[in-house]
Amino acid sequence: MAVAAVIGLIGHHPETVLANRAEISAPSALPTVVASPPVPSTAPSAESLVDDGDLVGLVPTPAEVAAVMGVGRLESNEKLNGPGMFTDPASPVECTGVVMPDARAAYAGSGVHVNYMQAWRDPDSPAMSIIVTGLSTFDSGSAAAAFVDQQSTTWPTCSLKPIVVGTDDERRQTWDVSTVAKKGDTLVADLSMRHIPGRCEHALAARRNVVIDVVSCSQHPDGTAAALTSTVIKRLGWAI
Repeated sequence: MAVAAVIGLIGHHPETVLANRAEISAPSALPTVVASPPVPSTAPSAESLVDDGDLVGLVPTPAEVAAVMGVGRLESNEKLNGPGMFTDPASPVECTGVVMPDARAAYAGSGVHVNYMQAWRDPDSPAMSIIVTGLSTFDSGSAAAAFVDQQSTTWPTCSLKPIVVGTDDERRQTWDVSTVAKKGDTLVADLSMRHIPGRCEHALAARRNVVIDVVSCSQHPDGTAAALTSTVIKRLGWAI
């Protein structure tokens, strides 16, 4: 995510969140809390493609996010909800994708079509709090899976070094990756930002022609990004 977005949500200064975010189109209203439709007995085939315009209907509902995070209420960052990718520089550049969801540098050359992002925070958390779900469409299921496979080879190498995001001294962040593991078909990394309380979990997976890219930060994020990723995967079972 953009360095300004992280600082804005953690430091409770939402006016800073738009820096280095490209092609934002904020929705006119917050998402409505709705019940998920039942999964049909016959799921779409793995090669059934999701249209670019259908991503907005695949993100978890506010109620689903709150349940996974174990919080009573959430605040939406409306200016981060919509299409667009974060463009903040990171060093080493190959590790950009492990600390930022929907990072343009990570997706460059992958054949990604469009993406849609949803961002929430827990206003009552004493630690850093941000939950970002990014969804991206590709030409095919194999192209989406190839992107996740490529990141699967890169992320483990990033656990050996600090990752610095941003160039401005005041906003520069240093991240550490403690573990990277494959849990089923989902790639999961555990992250922490130096001098900031709390930790983050980053989950990445592909289903059909969609890449699901989720980061959740809180005092106890273990399993939360993976659970939100699973929510989208299940939804892709009935979305056509």
